[in-house]
Amino acid sequence: MCIEQILKTPFVQDLFATLIGAFVGVLLAFMSNNRVARSARKRRELNLLRLLKETLENQQAVMEVIRDNPGRAWFPLPDPTVLESTSSVKYEVIDDLDLNRHLDLILFSLKAAFDLIQLWRQAGFRAAASDHPHSSDGLIRELAEALQFVVKNGIQDIGDTVRKIEKRIQELSNKD
Repeated sequence: MCIEQILKTPFVQDLFATLIGAFVGVLLAFMSNNRVARSARKRRELNLLRLLKETLENQQAVMEVIRDNPGRAWFPLPDPTVLESTSSVKYEVIDDLDLNRHLDLILFSLKAAFDLIQLWRQAGFRAAASDHPHSSDGLIRELAEALQFVVKNGIQDIGDTVRKIEKRIQELSNKD
């Protein structure tokens, strides 16, 4: 039998049709799976960006209260917990390294503000309980100035980062 006759047999034709169909089916399955994975990744990034945006807006409001009341000892504390809990996952989900760097800087600012407030309060309590209440005035003043510096820069960084997040959300929402 020659090759031409073998290729014309129904068995060989069915075998080729089956192989071609399986190959096309596998390619379509890979394409479909890839599309679903990209969609899930995009949805995950959008959800994280929205959470971070809301968190940053809330923290910006807290920092503004601190900035606007420099002599007051009692105001809401910055809360870095959401940024801390998402700090590792953001590098897996968000491809924008500059945005991730800004989020890390804001996390540092929130922690610094939190620590400075705690130190400021402790120094004030110690001074009030001390036999020499004015001996800590310089330290208290320096802590208050450091806090205002951190808060001022933190507010600016948060505003810039919120705009970056809004831009990234817009980019992702327009991709389809």
